[in-house]
Amino acid sequence: MITLKPYWLSGRCCGCPSGTTGALPAHRPAWLDSVLARATAVQTADRYAHGADVVADLEHGLSGGAGTAPQRPQPLYARNPLRFWQGLCALLAIALLVLLARA
Repeated sequence: MITLKPYWLSGRCCGCPSGTTGALPAHRPAWLDSVLARATAVQTADRYAHGADVVADLEHGLSGGAGTAPQRPQPLYARNPLRFWQGLCALLAIALLVLLARA
């Protein structure tokens, strides 16, 4: 018996057997893989019963459900405001010294 896997789980760029193999995008979250695998399951009993179930799983994943993609790092001002203002003052002091040296 041949077991078929969806092409996005097989590591191929397209679904055809002669397709070029390539790396899958690393930015795709794991929850999306599980939703897609369940939506395209070979066995009918393993698939979603209604389209609303697919939408609910997608909304849960997008709203920050378990297994979401890592969030963007916080800017320096949010992480350490003191360090931000110290760096900004240092840059302004250097700019002032450069302007005073020209005069």
